Amino acid sequence: MRFRRRELSRAEFDALCARLEELFPSLSQTSGRRSRKRNEAVGGDASSKHLSGMARDYVFDDYPTSIEQDKAVVIAKTIGLYAVWHGDHLHVQGRSPSALI
Repeated sequence: MRFRRRELSRAEFDALCARLEELFPSLSQTSGRRSRKRNEAVGGDASSKHLSGMARDYVFDDYPTSIEQDKAVVIAKTIGLYAVWHGDHLHVQGRSPSALI
């Protein structure tokens, strides 16, 4: 079997981010939609999902343990987001649960 992932709609992405924030009340969003100028200023990739508003960065209000970091990544992926811990923040972007083709 092969799987493919479809892009989430903006509404789906927003709903999943809201759910992540409910599950982790100590997460604070630090970045969402960016202009090209802002994206360049922060060293963002030229094809960043932040440019379309389909990516967000979060930090924990208190410095998280590695277990908390891992848990946030796993939960974000479980609810249908692409997620990775980037040293000092959690980066999430739109991705749907697997769809069978």
